Amino acid sequence: MPIAKLFVFLVSIASLSACSTTYYLPKPPNIYTAEAPYPHSAINPERQSADNKIIYVTDRMPITKDGEKDFGSERSGTLRFGIADVVIGENKSWDDLVEAARSDVLRVKLKAELSKITPKGTFPETPMKFTVSKGIASLDPNAVAALSQSRNALTALIRERMKTSQNRDVIVFIHGYNTSFDEALFALNDIHHYSGRYGVPIAYTWPSDDGNIFGYFRDQGSADYTVYHLKEFLRTLMDMPDLRKIHIIAHSLGTQTTTAALRELLIETRAAGQNPLDKFKVENLIMAAPDIDYGVVTQRLVAEQFGVAFGRVTVYTNSGDRALSMSNILHSGMRFGKLLPGQEDTQERAIFENVENVSFITVSGGSGGFFNHGYFTKNPATLSDIITLITDPTDPGTETRPLKRRDGNFWEMDADYLKGPDTAPLSHGPS
Repeated sequence: MPIAKLFVFLVSIASLSACSTTYYLPKPPNIYTAEAPYPHSAINPERQSADNKIIYVTDRMPITKDGEKDFGSERSGTLRFGIADVVIGENKSWDDLVEAARSDVLRVKLKAELSKITPKGTFPETPMKFTVSKGIASLDPNAVAALSQSRNALTALIRERMKTSQNRDVIVFIHGYNTSFDEALFALNDIHHYSGRYGVPIAYTWPSDDGNIFGYFRDQGSADYTVYHLKEFLRTLMDMPDLRKIHIIAHSLGTQTTTAALRELLIETRAAGQNPLDKFKVENLIMAAPDIDYGVVTQRLVAEQFGVAFGRVTVYTNSGDRALSMSNILHSGMRFGKLLPGQEDTQERAIFENVENVSFITVSGGSGGFFNHGYFTKNPATLSDIITLITDPTDPGTETRPLKRRDGNFWEMDADYLKGPDTAPLSHGPS
């Protein structure tokens, strides 16, 4: 790449997800109107609050920010977990939040703030001690005991949160490049709140958000660094017999981490003679704006029959995603999140069509900020489809998800997708 182009790319992408002093809940998804209201009646009374509790799992190094506990961008060999309280709105009642979730009223901007972090436990620091005998490695017994204790503590925390959930599902969010700990929580809060507080939300947040001009390269290294910890976390979920379904949402560079971890778990599971579809319990694997080399996808995922291990695999792409356009330039190759129908090879196309649970959704329009990379929560149509996938998993092209088929496994979503009848926006009144 010419030096000038590289410099422009680095300067631009360094500000891609830069922290803002104020974060607001995005526009409501298209699906909620007076005729089809936000499903507040199905939410446990204990959850009907402006305070949304999210489980966090992170291998970021702890820091103190403004006198409060937080997590920075440095890497930690220890996986930590706990509860993060995200408060929506300033002195807003639950009725205010329910009313503001409608897409057919004038929007009220609701601030989201991280009010408190409550640590609940840690995993043993990695790499853990092990011994080798005749070429066979075994973890130190003390390390095994500590690991088991940590996993039990995390599962106990998840079970505690299940008590106030309408089901035994979990929603796991893995963020992308240049995302702070707080921003990862806010993105999951957007999805979880607008889904009707569905299931147990868990933010897996890795050491991102370096904040300097070369942060993209550092974050790529951290995306690889966190794979071992992510596998240990996912194993813990998958080994919970009382957990019903797992819904994984990965964004941008986080899709690289997620698919690497799941691929290694898939190899382990098949080697053990187990059915990954049953073992994983992953109902949805959602990849939003995936920042992965498309050639790598074909050889490390498609060639290894990756998609069949999940209930549904949904890939959101957007031709107007400027961040991935610049990533294309940097890597001199197409990113998965820019794939459009007709760009796949004949053999790959035949494989995609044969694997019926894999869908590519081409999103039209913006709403994802200047770079249009955050459209998965900022675009009311895309947010509507993600919520529908989680709460009522159905195939594209059905009455529930009336997407327009473009070609093969490719579907098109316009800005009015799942929008109710046209009505003049109604005012909330004084806010």
